[in-house]
Amino acid sequence: MADENYESDIKILDLSELPDIMIPNTFNAEAVESSITHNQIIHGNKLYVSYYVDGLQVFDISDPVNPVREMYYDTSTEAPGPGRYRGAWGVYPFLSSGNILVSDMQNGLFVIDSNLPTSSSSEIQNSFSLSSFPNPTTGSFQITLPPMSETPCEIKIFNEKGILVASRKSSQSIEHFNLDGHPIGTYLIVYQSHNKILSSKFILAY
Repeated sequence: MADENYESDIKILDLSELPDIMIPNTFNAEAVESSITHNQIIHGNKLYVSYYVDGLQVFDISDPVNPVREMYYDTSTEAPGPGRYRGAWGVYPFLSSGNILVSDMQNGLFVIDSNLPTSSSSEIQNSFSLSSFPNPTTGSFQITLPPMSETPCEIKIFNEKGILVASRKSSQSIEHFNLDGHPIGTYLIVYQSHNKILSSKFILAY
């Protein structure tokens, strides 16, 4: 369960000795301080959480006392902050294909491939990176891509409304883009290769 409040952890409940309810452990997605957990869904040994501005978070709860975050996908382009109920609002992992549906309040529906690689939280943080420079940018910027196991990859850039504003296939380690003339705001970069999907945010400000 979760309290659906800022900075509140997810709670593991032990109901084996009712009416005494025990809480053997709490955990979170190591996300930003103002994160909110919302609408936890259990399917098999997985816990799927729509984590507002921190997108989809998936935990392996085979050992309920020691859950492990094995996957995430950041659907949101919104900045975190108190009073901002933004981002991933609901998750549905029960399709026969195994694909995961995530509804984002600003960016719409995401269909996430069930065959994405899974990792522990430390591996997620350290293995792959996707960054842009400068950030914020006045229009021209570069994207540094992770090492590619499959080439070419595809890079897509979306605005705050989820509209695709630029896309490109690449086999380079650095790609240059220019969004001169586009409205100021937060944009989302999505990188996809055969076995990786990564995302990163940047701000366009003149």
